[in-house]
Amino acid sequence: TLIGKPSEIVGGSGSDTVDFTGLNESVKISVDADVPADLAITDIEQLLGSDSQHNTLVSGFEESDWVVNERNGGTLSLGSNNALAFTGFSILQGLNDNHFSIENTGVVAHVVGGSGTNILEMNAEGKHFWTVSGAGVGTLASETEAILNFSNIQEVLGGVGDDEFEF
Repeated sequence: TLIGKPSEIVGGSGSDTVDFTGLNESVKISVDADVPADLAITDIEQLLGSDSQHNTLVSGFEESDWVVNERNGGTLSLGSNNALAFTGFSILQGLNDNHFSIENTGVVAHVVGGSGTNILEMNAEGKHFWTVSGAGVGTLASETEAILNFSNIQEVLGGVGDDEFEF
């Protein structure tokens, strides 16, 4: 936890960055001040975490569009003018309607949907293996590595390559 640190950071205008790469513990960061977390951030354009920790990024917004385009990194769009680039966050959690899009090199440990409709889409070439182990729960892997675990996902969309779905 971030004991003795502020509970919220508001960036304001310009290009604002919050950097946790030097922290030797996992953090839970929210982009909504009303969502319980170690820290809430507002008007921040770049969020840097450490791949050596299991950091969680949470969105409590009504609709969240997540693009994972690198290992533990990508962008979170929260509306027409509000996008957050993030790295070093292996757990992505949306509390309302979410669209998680996984690009060619995108890998995270876990995506967690919330209320409403949550979509997980693979936007990468190659063969992918989907294992659905329960209602909205499963795993996604390529031929070479595990890509992610998922939970509370109502819709999965295969990629441009071959997809195998196992139940």
